[in-house]
Amino acid sequence: MAKTDRSDTIAESLVFGLALAFSGGLMDAYSYLFRGGVFANAQTGNILLFAVNLTRGEWIAALGFLTPVAAFSVGITISYLLKCRFPSGRSRRVFALAAEILLFAVVAFVPQSQNNVANALISLACGIQLEAFGVINANNVATTMCIGNLRCAIENLLAGCVKSERGALRKAGVYAAVICAFAVGAAAGGGLIALVGSYAIIACAVTVAVCLALVAFAPRE
Repeated sequence: MAKTDRSDTIAESLVFGLALAFSGGLMDAYSYLFRGGVFANAQTGNILLFAVNLTRGEWIAALGFLTPVAAFSVGITISYLLKCRFPSGRSRRVFALAAEILLFAVVAFVPQSQNNVANALISLACGIQLEAFGVINANNVATTMCIGNLRCAIENLLAGCVKSERGALRKAGVYAAVICAFAVGAAAGGGLIALVGSYAIIACAVTVAVCLALVAFAPRE
């Protein structure tokens, strides 16, 4: 009988997803509050601000908002290629989490005069995380942004209350919990920035390191 890899179960558990959502919120707060008002995760906002600055002829400012969009896209690409290269969920997840930790560690020491570089690295990590970890309790969930989760939470809440669909309210609770974890991470990011400035991003590295340990050392049964 083939062994069951518990790393799959752990990586798709609610607690694991909440930890990543916490990190996602902290990333966005860090890039926005400390790195020049750029969103690490919310690429809709970056595209909007890129277009607005472009129409104003503010080319350098526009580039500052386009760079994280490009880096985010690269992160998605890397994660997708990892899925193609490594059939084992454990291998690609370990690689993805280790890459995030490395990127966060580098960002902590990037001076504010190089915010474009810092934001690109954070968005790269966001793209990797979003593509590599998209399932919680069999639900498609984003751990780096809220708009899709908010839609799904409301849809399932209505399905449970209006149509009495079985399990819908539980699904709504999962999405709501992820949104709350993201908000807590953002709040923590604001507090840490006030205390330690650039090094606040290390909290993301620590959170992701815990996730990495859980996946890497999960037993095979």
